[in-house]
Amino acid sequence: MIDYKLAKQLRKVGLPQKKYFGGLHVKENGVVPKIRTLDSVYIPTLSELIEACGDGFGGLFGNSKKGFWCYEELFMEENNPIKGKTPLIAVAKLYIKLNEKVNN
Repeated sequence: MIDYKLAKQLRKVGLPQKKYFGGLHVKENGVVPKIRTLDSVYIPTLSELIEACGDGFGGLFGNSKKGFWCYEELFMEENNPIKGKTPLIAVAKLYIKLNEKVNN
């Protein structure tokens, strides 16, 4: 699972937050409320993040011992992979990178 700080970054760059019931939300203190509250952020699933990346998602590989790497749509020399301890963290970081470009 991704932590509050990373989930908050996802929200900041535009990841839609599920409303009301459904989905996992977390507060800054780590408490998982039964329903979304104003101070909670949505924790997306891996498939939701891959879908949200759209054509910007180029691939994911790795393993639990060495970590996971995620690429943007084009495998080019200047396209450095994004590393995460889990697939979810790697793709979350990719989503942030893709959407920081759009929002800046």
